[in-house]
Amino acid sequence: MKNDDIWLVFGCSPFINKIKNKIPLLLKKYHSIGINCFPAYYPDCEYWLFNDAGVFTNLVKNNYNNQKLIVNKNLESELKALWINQHRYIIQDNFVIPPYYIFETVTDKPVFEKNGKLFGSYTSALHAINYAILENAKAVVLIGVDLSPSWDHFYDKRPVGKPKKELEVIKNHLNQFGSHIKIYKVNIKANLDVEYIRLNTLLSENFFEKFIAKMLHLWWKMIQKLKSFVNIYKFK
Repeated sequence: MKNDDIWLVFGCSPFINKIKNKIPLLLKKYHSIGINCFPAYYPDCEYWLFNDAGVFTNLVKNNYNNQKLIVNKNLESELKALWINQHRYIIQDNFVIPPYYIFETVTDKPVFEKNGKLFGSYTSALHAINYAILENAKAVVLIGVDLSPSWDHFYDKRPVGKPKKELEVIKNHLNQFGSHIKIYKVNIKANLDVEYIRLNTLLSENFFEKFIAKMLHLWWKMIQKLKSFVNIYKFK
């Protein structure tokens, strides 16, 4: 049975090649969202999120393994998505598949209910984090999401490049998730201002119990601070 509180978001940075032998076990243990090309190489990924019609045309059609597709509504016309009996399907060259969740991008603030919108810009990883929140995840671990300025990928050697301004926007959006979800990175060298967690810790048997204990301790401390504040206010 998979852990419902901790979700993994897999990107496509070269870091994936360094941990590829451990990925199958991670996919078995946790709920996972693979963005863009990742699930084409690791088809046991549970969710497949993409914003580019080319990902579907070139990859999903040939590598689909019953993943739950999270698709940007902007692709509706390109992918020939149609309403059939009040359900939306992607129909292309005799290939028919129902997306699991269809979303529109918003950039003002994170979304906390399933209203067909997801927060973020410049990377699908932000949409994936927001979706994990909608599934009541308490923490998300970024794997292969490193925000490298070269913006290169594990499956080729052609750096795309990402402007510094866009990287700063992504970091700002990560900060906007704030206290709504705990965000970790497994690549200590990743250009991310979030807490580092060792991959072996994720794979350890008692990590989940330790995580819950830590969360309960934080809640207890918050309650104690609130009680102190109330007592001080009462005696003023």
